[in-house]
Amino acid sequence: MNGQVLTSLAILKVNWDRNQRYIDNFIPFVAECLRLAPQSEVAVAQIQEMITTTFGIRIPQGALKTILKAAERKGYVKRQSGIYYKNQECLESVTLSQDREQMLREYESLSRKLVAFVHEKFGIEWSAESTDAALLGFVQIHAAPILAACIEGQPIATPSTTTQIEYAVASFIADLEKADPEGFRYLESVVKGSMLVSVLYYPDIGKVQQRFRNVEVYLDTNFLLRSLGLSGAPIQEAYLELLDLLYALGADLCCFEHTRDEIRGILEAAEAAVRNHHASDVRIGENIEFLIQAGYKSSDIQLILNRLIPSLSGLHVRLRSKPAFDRRYAVDENGLSSILRQDVGYPREESLRNDIVSLASVVALRKGATPSQIESCSAIFVTTNQRLVRASRRFFNERGGVPVCVADDLFTTVVWLKQPLAAPDLPRKRIVADCYAALNPTDILWKKYIVEIHKLLQAGNITEEDFELLRYSSEAKQMLMEVTEGNTEAFAEGTVKEVLERAKASIRAGTEDKLHEEAKRRQEVEKELQKSRAHIQARDHRIHSLSRRS
Repeated sequence: MNGQVLTSLAILKVNWDRNQRYIDNFIPFVAECLRLAPQSEVAVAQIQEMITTTFGIRIPQGALKTILKAAERKGYVKRQSGIYYKNQECLESVTLSQDREQMLREYESLSRKLVAFVHEKFGIEWSAESTDAALLGFVQIHAAPILAACIEGQPIATPSTTTQIEYAVASFIADLEKADPEGFRYLESVVKGSMLVSVLYYPDIGKVQQRFRNVEVYLDTNFLLRSLGLSGAPIQEAYLELLDLLYALGADLCCFEHTRDEIRGILEAAEAAVRNHHASDVRIGENIEFLIQAGYKSSDIQLILNRLIPSLSGLHVRLRSKPAFDRRYAVDENGLSSILRQDVGYPREESLRNDIVSLASVVALRKGATPSQIESCSAIFVTTNQRLVRASRRFFNERGGVPVCVADDLFTTVVWLKQPLAAPDLPRKRIVADCYAALNPTDILWKKYIVEIHKLLQAGNITEEDFELLRYSSEAKQMLMEVTEGNTEAFAEGTVKEVLERAKASIRAGTEDKLHEEAKRRQEVEKELQKSRAHIQARDHRIHSLSRRS
């Protein structure tokens, strides 16, 4: 069933390439089910069930009626007295089965590659069912089909994939992006198809492409740091394209003053970590670690700090103070704090406080209203923290309307659907960004690791040279993820020793590869020299022979 869904999503993207209209993308699915229906009379519920069974896609009945109207205009079906009658002669021209067979072949090829990859890299044997579930789990997490939950007010389903599985799939996709363009292109089709399916859950499909009207989009700290390139270029690209698209669609991009202050605090901690790199009490975080790993100097980070406001302006982001207190729209901050502590967990009180102020500010800016359309919701808070999104929904008991707080991947889907042709590469960049993020240790895992290597250094169990390698080399970070598969619970007493041994072996292998390449180059140069010498000797011999004849 999972493979069936992924194949259908890829077909949807093929339909989009041909039609460029949202409704037309789904007509072939409806037409194929009408063609296969055993009787001439068909009901909406029956077609809905057939599409779910045949293609694994559930189309809400409201959207299905809209699609059936479009199918009626094409002559596939007629509606009389509320009953739909299929036109079998017209339906015989439907060619969806051909597309389906082609997409199925491409999916099976991708699935085999994933099975081989996890076996070779991790020594794991995945069945066809496990592979299907892993790929679909990735799409469900990173292509945001939770749009349905957000708009219909349903609870967001907990992803079925584990951290280890997500890490394995992210590793595979990162490898695809570098070495297998054809396989990556198919995956991109699946993700685009998943994003296009999200359009079905809009209350009015005809309004999908509406621009934003007087909407202030408040961006959280990590979103802005990623946009500034402080998590690496592959991650930055997706965020920059999303910001450009938002700006073009009329959104007012904003940053609260307390968010700016939190960004400054993170950069100051990164500067201190670079300046005193053996200090064991530095703050841990994605952006700090990137700056350390990338070799930024204290002066480089000071320059980023000094240029923070102009840099945000360059992203079209404007600074805003929190709204003045109004008792009518006040939030129970103690209750909110309790839920955030329980559901999110914060390493610092400052981060908890900032999230409370951000959420309460959006409620105040909306004047307590629950808007029904994201395009005119006055204000919204966009975050990279999925746990914060779920906690916010639980506290505000959101069962309809636009949530106060949304995840950045969901927001990417909503925005991309408005102008997919304006940013055709955004889904691809999003896949790459999500993979790079998934291949890095979580803050909790990395903090455990940093604390342990400091203990080992102080106890004299590792040398200064070992510490430098463990703390600052990309090989050590990669090996930590491979040893633990991204699972914090897998970090144990012997983990650091294994990471150290693997990192050294990786560096040695890299050095040996370089020496081998250098030896090959020397051999090739020597061969060329021998050819040149032989050529010169032959030429001299000919000249000598000619001179003797003369």
